[in-house]
Amino acid sequence: MRKHLSLLSLFPFLLPQGQAADLTLVKAGVPRAIIAIAEDPDEHEQLAVEELQIHLEKMSGAKVDAVTIKVGGAKSFIAETKAAKKTPILIGRITRERLAKQFKKPPTRGAFVLQVADGTVRIHGLEEGSYYGVIELLEQLGCRWFMPGDLGAVIPKLETITIKEQTTKQSPSFASRHFQMPNREWQKRARCGGDVFRGGHGLKAPPYRRNKATGAYEPAENAEYYGLVDGKRIGRQHCVSNPKLISYTVSAVKKMRAAGRGPVIAMGPNDGRGFCECANCRALDGGDFDPFSNELSVTDRYIWFFNQVLAGVEDEYP
Repeated sequence: MRKHLSLLSLFPFLLPQGQAADLTLVKAGVPRAIIAIAEDPDEHEQLAVEELQIHLEKMSGAKVDAVTIKVGGAKSFIAETKAAKKTPILIGRITRERLAKQFKKPPTRGAFVLQVADGTVRIHGLEEGSYYGVIELLEQLGCRWFMPGDLGAVIPKLETITIKEQTTKQSPSFASRHFQMPNREWQKRARCGGDVFRGGHGLKAPPYRRNKATGAYEPAENAEYYGLVDGKRIGRQHCVSNPKLISYTVSAVKKMRAAGRGPVIAMGPNDGRGFCECANCRALDGGDFDPFSNELSVTDRYIWFFNQVLAGVEDEYP
């Protein structure tokens, strides 16, 4: 009997790309996947699992189960899950060894790998990276969060949910991704996060009190640390030429470093005016006019002050 072979059997690459490799997470409203994380998940891994479960249910109505396994127990979990005709989804440390090799150089905080291969979904990242990997998966499925709250969420309705075979690697371009707003949940979904750089009001000033009659801040002690304005020391800006203030600031920087207050400490004047008018501070100015403030520029005095503080911490930061 003559046998006939189809072109597709001889040339499987003629199949639409990704068709055979798509993994099913939900089929006709029935869960077809199981999620696994470590027995002692960190906050990012736990949140990643919850986010994935919540959105898969919102999309399809299916409640996908999640279990905890020992680090090193991934192989047995994958085998058992596949035997049950379901797709294993591994999140976080339990799949670290396999996915860590995907980066040619050490990844930065927040980096992640989303790998869909060999009938398994694997997501691993550094710190909040595992969470970002889940957000990437949900975005590929059509989820969007254009603004905080339910009004800004666009969640597609799908009876069947599949994910394509892939190895997606992402690493944040910026170490610090923060802006001021109350909704932390939405910020996380927008992949904000990373290191917190202490700035703006990062350095603690000496104690001061507010004069209820004038509204001015008056030094409670060490009045000479503050700017001299119209013949009075007020608490808005500092007298940056004062050697005692420099010593105080150097000590504050070292204390903040010892307390683990982040990898960066920003220094600079407070908002508004009230810059010191003493002869020593004015002698540090370059004489340039600042059209923004409509006053003489005080940049030079602050650059000088910053350099004095840097010299004071140079023994710890050579």
